[in-house]
Amino acid sequence: MLKLRIEAKLFYQKEVGNGRHISFWFDTWLMRGPLWDLLGLRGIIDMGVSRYVTLEDVGRNSRRRRRHRTDLLNDIEGELSIIVSKLRPEKEDVSIWRGKSGFKKTFYSHETWLLLRESKPKFTWACGVWFPQHKPKYAFIIWLSMKNILSTLNRVAKWSQGVVTTCILCKAAIETRSHLFFDCGYSSQI
Repeated sequence: MLKLRIEAKLFYQKEVGNGRHISFWFDTWLMRGPLWDLLGLRGIIDMGVSRYVTLEDVGRNSRRRRRHRTDLLNDIEGELSIIVSKLRPEKEDVSIWRGKSGFKKTFYSHETWLLLRESKPKFTWACGVWFPQHKPKYAFIIWLSMKNILSTLNRVAKWSQGVVTTCILCKAAIETRSHLFFDCGYSSQI
């Protein structure tokens, strides 16, 4: 989970109301992301805003807009003055989460998962394995078999020495996936 922390920041923002519950440095209230991630410790000195102040505090203190040497800081000052002018004392701040169709007030883990995961095409045999009334144990074994990662004796012999690879059922051939399911005389009778 900690490895996804940076990606997770992209899925959460604050919609500015009165600014009372929005951290000036650590919350995402600008489209650029948290100011702390952009400017770091040096930003506190450059902007002249203390570390644990809220957006409301910055707006209420009517701080003087500074002129900076870097364009980034000047752009942030410009955006800040626009947002501070739009602060409404009667409106609460709202947490919003990214979904399929933009940011919403409700969080849906399914939508977030679909946006985070790498989607791949569905296998043609997937419906034959994962159907509504499947038995999980059997479906899992079939899935392992379809991906050819079932622990048959010929595969076990690759990582463990001294394993007898003859089929346990018929004792006639090497135990492989195709032998177990199609060629073994004993399993074909069952």
